[in-house]
Amino acid sequence: NRLLPVLMGLEEVLDDVVLQVDSSVGGGPGIPFDISSQKLDYINASKETQLLEKEGGIQAIARKLHTHLEGGIDTDAKPQTILERQQAYGQNEVGHAKVKGFLAIVGEQLADPTVRLLMAAAVLSLVLGLAIAEERRDKNYVDGIAIWIAVFAVSFIGAFNDYQKEKQFRELNATKENTSVKVVRSGRKDLISSTNVVCGDVLVLEMGDKIVADGLLIASDHLSVDEAALTGESEPVQKSKSDPFCRAGTQVTEGSGTILVTGVGNKSEWGKTMGLIESDGEDTPLQEKLRHLASNIGKLGIAVASICFVTLTTHWLIENGGFKPERFNDVVRFFLFSVTIVVVAVPEGLPLAVTISLAYSMKKMMKDNNFVRALAACETMGGATVICSDKTGTITENRMSVVSAWMAGHTYDLMTIPASFPSYVLEHLAKGISLCTTAFLLFDGMDIQLVGSRTECALLLLLEKLRINYEEVRAASHVAEHLNFTSDRKFGSARVSGQKADIIYCIGAAEIVLCKCSASLSSSDKALPLEGATRAEIEARITGMSKQGLRTLCLAFKEVPVNRCIQLEQQLSHMCIFGIVGIKDPIRPEVPRAVQDCNMAGIQVKMVTGDNVYTACHIAKDCGILQPDAKIVEGPTFRNMSDEEVLQILPNLSVLARSSPADKHRLVKLLKAQGEVVAVTGDGTNDAPALKESDVGLAMGKCGTDVAKEASDIIILDDNFASIVKAVLWGRSVFNNIRKFLQFQLTINAVALILAFVGAVSKKGMPLTVLQLLWVNLIMDSLAALALATEPPDNSLLQQKPNDRKKPLISKRMWKHILVQGTFQFTILLMILYALPLLNNYNFPDDCRVDYETWLTDNDVNFCRLNLPNLHEICAGASSCQAFENQMNSFHAQEALYNESFEFREKEVNSLIFNTFIFCQIFNAFNSRKVSDELNVFQGVFTDKTFLYIIIVILGVQILIMQFLGDFFHLVDLTALEW
Repeated sequence: NRLLPVLMGLEEVLDDVVLQVDSSVGGGPGIPFDISSQKLDYINASKETQLLEKEGGIQAIARKLHTHLEGGIDTDAKPQTILERQQAYGQNEVGHAKVKGFLAIVGEQLADPTVRLLMAAAVLSLVLGLAIAEERRDKNYVDGIAIWIAVFAVSFIGAFNDYQKEKQFRELNATKENTSVKVVRSGRKDLISSTNVVCGDVLVLEMGDKIVADGLLIASDHLSVDEAALTGESEPVQKSKSDPFCRAGTQVTEGSGTILVTGVGNKSEWGKTMGLIESDGEDTPLQEKLRHLASNIGKLGIAVASICFVTLTTHWLIENGGFKPERFNDVVRFFLFSVTIVVVAVPEGLPLAVTISLAYSMKKMMKDNNFVRALAACETMGGATVICSDKTGTITENRMSVVSAWMAGHTYDLMTIPASFPSYVLEHLAKGISLCTTAFLLFDGMDIQLVGSRTECALLLLLEKLRINYEEVRAASHVAEHLNFTSDRKFGSARVSGQKADIIYCIGAAEIVLCKCSASLSSSDKALPLEGATRAEIEARITGMSKQGLRTLCLAFKEVPVNRCIQLEQQLSHMCIFGIVGIKDPIRPEVPRAVQDCNMAGIQVKMVTGDNVYTACHIAKDCGILQPDAKIVEGPTFRNMSDEEVLQILPNLSVLARSSPADKHRLVKLLKAQGEVVAVTGDGTNDAPALKESDVGLAMGKCGTDVAKEASDIIILDDNFASIVKAVLWGRSVFNNIRKFLQFQLTINAVALILAFVGAVSKKGMPLTVLQLLWVNLIMDSLAALALATEPPDNSLLQQKPNDRKKPLISKRMWKHILVQGTFQFTILLMILYALPLLNNYNFPDDCRVDYETWLTDNDVNFCRLNLPNLHEICAGASSCQAFENQMNSFHAQEALYNESFEFREKEVNSLIFNTFIFCQIFNAFNSRKVSDELNVFQGVFTDKTFLYIIIVILGVQILIMQFLGDFFHLVDLTALEW
């Protein structure tokens, strides 16, 4: 306790020293600003208001950064200032932890225990092959060298696949981090990329925005920020002068404001945190299933390999009459063969195929306007059974325009000619629209870029049509208090300061605002009581517009005494309605077909919208969502229903109108409880709970808030419902492609293991050598994964039912294909292994033995092997004699001749087995392209160029192996007939 004041005093002294030293040198050598990067970083990192005050406050920081708190950086006067700021304070790009290089991934491939065991055995085989004269004469050392080359080749190709996958993911993550933000530069609001934000920028924040840089609060309108991502604080923090520090990576949950950027990229707190994080990502559910399957198959492979090693070694001991050290390299070869069986048996290509398929799909989905943020979402979309979709911008074009209006008792058609409104209406209309909205328009010649809510932009475009400059209205008015439009509130409001009284304006959903009104503005500029026939007439106009598919908004105002003690929201009653506008938002032309595709694919489409029930029904009917037996429910009714009542109507519920985010969240929970796989669209901050609750959250890329995007799994870049259907197609394609690869790999696995096992137990040795099996493994894992896991989707997938959560990876049809194809391959290979040696063409030496005298006199047995000469009988008890030496020489010569002839013929048969086995897999690759009993396995093959290229590569390498690498692979040239 005594030391604490001393330490605090030392800290203050240290702060003063840092500030004074920095002030004495200005911005530092070569920096055209009056504050250094180190000092700015120190103030930013400390998050202490005392340090900020000692520096002179935010005004002093802005002055030293050569910027203005209202107008921002003056890029007109000094265009090069952005580059200078990037050089002085860094770019707004977060450098993540160091990514793995290609050689590091190769090292991981070689670090596999089974591969290391194989390489160690190969070294032993090489040493014995060089050390033992007989082995050296037979060039058996070649096996060790060739195995090392093959292992490196397989590892490099596997590493290349992994590296390409990681590269694609990094590119997609870089896209994910680049967003559009609003800044003030040269006194104008502008929309720029988040990577172009620099220190000194004035960043404009609104509800739902993600803060992309550290900064100091300039102005706040109830600005609350969720800092849980950095601090763990669960409750949003309201920013004020006492806590002006805003952090990158946090999100605005309420209100709006502006901040002065003081830390970007790796200098921000978020950047420093992300620089320490290195994540390989979690496995998707499909990857986990396949890893489990691969583990089980690997255990079976180890069992078969053990049996093969024991059996081959036992046969070797029997044939050699015990253990012979000079022939120990044979045992090493048996061990190599067994380890290679394990390498082949362990289907590491299964999880790899999922990763490759997902990486490929994610890249292609970007072209279809689907930006995947969560890998598992690719798979899950294939099993979606319900899509809960917004209306605005998803089903409609989000190209809104005010086409009809009722103003102070008069109806106006705004489709073509600008209406001539009375002056008193124009004044209220100008202030109401300009001050209750936060959107803005960017003009580039004849082009207009809309920034913010499209509904608000439609209202601003109406002002432009009426030749009212909304920016001038905003600049000339003093807004004492402002309420942003939210999907819960369904209206926006502003209180404008006046000399004698304040005026409150309110714009929002027609029914909501109308309930707050007790008067209506007449054509004579008088407020008349809103009762009886007058209210009924206004309600009828709202209903009439809604039945035409128009979004209806009411505009109201109210004069109140100047009293800042009463909250704005508490004063929104007894208002005077002065106008109703009808906003047209056309249905996207491709949506009806997309909805039809969903119905065909077994997916229910439910429209969940905040719009009027009449507007929602009109749109739902036009695009095919509203079926004859469909149920339509409004939000208030839905909220009053019990879960049991909702579950009864849930199967037929097609439209949920006037819904709140809480209604959407509840609907998703109930659908999931019924076993449905639910995809949900959302664009607002309050949609985040529903997006998180759903199986797949789909955020809107154009009009969606950053909060909604962060909560989503997939971002629909063009906000189009048709793009959601494409996501379903890609999801089904991923699952289907994995099944194709699985069918192919299990077939080749089964045949290779059974062939090795049968060859070992039937004294046929090793029908496939170590190098041959490694080539098979390369085809089976890396190449086949590329060929089968990257096939583009076919629209016929939408004719199938959704993939059930509990649907097995291997269907009954797939088991049938594996069994029939495996039996066919194994039968052919067994016929070659056992029947081919019986044909005269191959002239296998007869396994006959005769005594020496018979061999000399009978020409018919010249190719038989000799019985081992008996020293005692031939030499009559002597220790040695010439006759015994002659017979022993003949015995060894005949044994060598027999073995050479037998090995050559055996190599001929095994060469044919190897070539046949490879071509069986090439043909089976075509068969595996179809897993549902389709007859035409060549359908679409010419559109899948990756598949064709890989088949050509396998064919080319196989011909190269057979014709030119026979010595390495223990092969002989095949005849034209054998080919």
